[in-house]
Amino acid sequence: MSEKLNPESIPKFESVELNVQPRLKETWEDFLKHCGPYAIALDGRVIGPTKRDFDLPAVNLNHHEGVDRTSTAVTSEQVLTEIRLGLFNTFKKDGKPFVKLFVEDCDEDVSTSVALFEMYCEDPKLLDNWKVNQLVEIENRLDMSAGMYPMNHELETLAQLRWVYEPYRLARRQGKISTMDGNGMAEIIQEISNRIRKFTEAKAEQIPLDGRYEVLGGGDGWSMVKEIGSDARVKMVGDGIKALLSVAEIKTADGEESIWKYTLARMSSWIKFPLPDLFKYLNEQESIALGNSDCWGGSDLSGGSPKTSHSKISPQKIESLLNYFLLEFYKK
Repeated sequence: MSEKLNPESIPKFESVELNVQPRLKETWEDFLKHCGPYAIALDGRVIGPTKRDFDLPAVNLNHHEGVDRTSTAVTSEQVLTEIRLGLFNTFKKDGKPFVKLFVEDCDEDVSTSVALFEMYCEDPKLLDNWKVNQLVEIENRLDMSAGMYPMNHELETLAQLRWVYEPYRLARRQGKISTMDGNGMAEIIQEISNRIRKFTEAKAEQIPLDGRYEVLGGGDGWSMVKEIGSDARVKMVGDGIKALLSVAEIKTADGEESIWKYTLARMSSWIKFPLPDLFKYLNEQESIALGNSDCWGGSDLSGGSPKTSHSKISPQKIESLLNYFLLEFYKK
C-alpha cells in the first residue's frame, strides 16, 4: 500500500455526508425511524433487498440478502444507474444535490459507491468517462461472483484495479477490518476514491497478481482454504475450485483463545453448495437466535460467520459439520 492517507487531506464534499458505522446492520423499518431525509444505506448496512421511500426520501441499495445474486446488480452498479436515471431530481437540499450515506464496511463495492456519489456532486460530467463504466462493470462481475468470475487477470486494466482497491485488500489480509473503527474505514474509502479518480484519468499504478492460497481440507465438490494473496480466489478458479470455505484465525483480546472468521462462497447457483441452508444450519450449531443480526448469513453465492463475534467452531469441526450436512441435504 502506498503512503497512508492523512485524515486532514481527506476531501470534504458538502453534498455528501458519509456515516461509517462498522458492522452495524438493521432492518429497513428501523433505519427509517432515525435516518432522516436524504438517507441512502449501502451494500448491507440495511438488511434486505433494494427499497425506496419516495416521501422521506430514503433508499436502501443492496445486493446481498433476499436476492438472486447472479441476476442482481452489485451496489455500485445500482448507484450508477440510480444517479443516471434521476435520483438527484429528488435528493436535493436548497436546490443542490445532497445525500447522507450510511455504510458498515469499506470494501470495494462500498468504496466505489461512495466515490460515484462524490464524483457526481463535484461535477456530473465526471461520470461520463468511459473508464467509470469499465470500472463498475468489472466490479459488478467480480463482486457478484465473490471474486470467482473467470477473467484474464493478466490484463493491464485488472492490474490497475488491484492497485485501486489495494488499501482495503491489504487491511483485510492483515486481519484489521473485523475490529477497525469508523475513522479507519473512512480513510480507506477516501483513499480508494482518490485512486478511482486516478484510474479514470489514466494515471493508475499497477499491482501484479498474487494468487497464493493453501488447501486445508474440504469435501465432495468444495475446498477449505486459507487465502494468502489478495487474488487467491482467481487462482482457485483456475485450479478448478468452484465452492469454498475460507478460514482466517483471530486471537481474542487476551491472546489466549482463537476464534474464527469464515467465508463461504460458490461460483454460481449451479454449483451444489446451498449457502442459505448452510447459514441456517451453522446458526443452529452455534445457538444463534433467529433475529440476531450478528449471525451466519449472506446471499445465495457468498456470506459467512458473524461479523462481530465470529465463530467458536474450529476448522476441523466445521469441516466435519459441512460434510455431514451436505451428505444429508443431497440425500433428499
